[in-house]
Amino acid sequence: MTDEVDDAAPVQPTKEKKDADLLEIFGTVLLGIAAVLIAWSTYQGHLWGGVQDTRNTASALTSVEGADSLGRSDAVSGLDQLLFVDWIVLPDGDESDLLLSQMSGPGEAAAIDWLTNKETRPFDADTYVIELYGDGIAIVDGADALFDAASDANGNSDNYTLAATIVALVLFLSGVSLVLKGKVTRTVLVSGSAVILAGVLVFLIGLPLAGGAEAVDEIQIGAEQKSKATLPAKLFNPFSVDTTVFAVYLDFIERSAASDNLSDDFADVIETYDSEGYTVFTGELACDIGAAEALALGDSDPLAANIYVPTQEYANAFAEEYDVPAENIVEVELSESC
Repeated sequence: MTDEVDDAAPVQPTKEKKDADLLEIFGTVLLGIAAVLIAWSTYQGHLWGGVQDTRNTASALTSVEGADSLGRSDAVSGLDQLLFVDWIVLPDGDESDLLLSQMSGPGEAAAIDWLTNKETRPFDADTYVIELYGDGIAIVDGADALFDAASDANGNSDNYTLAATIVALVLFLSGVSLVLKGKVTRTVLVSGSAVILAGVLVFLIGLPLAGGAEAVDEIQIGAEQKSKATLPAKLFNPFSVDTTVFAVYLDFIERSAASDNLSDDFADVIETYDSEGYTVFTGELACDIGAAEALALGDSDPLAANIYVPTQEYANAFAEEYDVPAENIVEVELSESC
């Protein structure tokens, strides 16, 4: 009997088997990437949580410091006013000079200035308020900025947590795809996982890293500097000057659409800028001589909401910060009939 040797060629894997192997490899890769992203997102979320706690603590401490500063300013202002009342009833002499010298520096300057400008109450003058209360207001603004920054940090932490939660779905779908047999089902699961993972990656790339978070001191100092720089414009009383002022127009409304209460018509604008410390004025453009021509309104005669600032520099800075068009800045003269 002759022995026969089977020299048949080895069995080649089918196309379905190759596709299954590729899906398995792809699903495994997705699992690995998803695991890394979950760890990274969780890590960043915890870091941002720490940043939030640090900023909240600094905000609370700064608020106390600001309240103390404003309290001391109130005490000084109260003493200035008491001394002022006694000073104005005394004739010139040693006692009068002594009372004046006992006032604070800003109080003494305000009292002397009042002698030549009695139309303004001495302790309502912008210069007095800025000198006496400026530092305290700046500190409070710094505390507010830290609180807002803490809210931003909380939002970043929440976003990283959300990303980790969504990536967990990728883990689930990719894991399920590895144990199922149907090619179509596995392809759908793996493809869906890839799309979700790609979307999360794009989302994560747009999120700030906790390692690059702005330091507490930088936030506070920046806010205090901004507060001191803008305080004169916020306290500015346009009706206390005889020269022209700068108006920044925030919104307009046609007369036909206006109600009897402009404060209600412009409520959103007023709330937005009043919360920033600016006084929003509402009324007729005719009250601002030169505004209608400069704004090129033609025959239109709308009602307007605006703020007034003393200089072009303040107007430009305000417009840049709040994205107000430059053409909405007009140098005007206030009508005495309004």
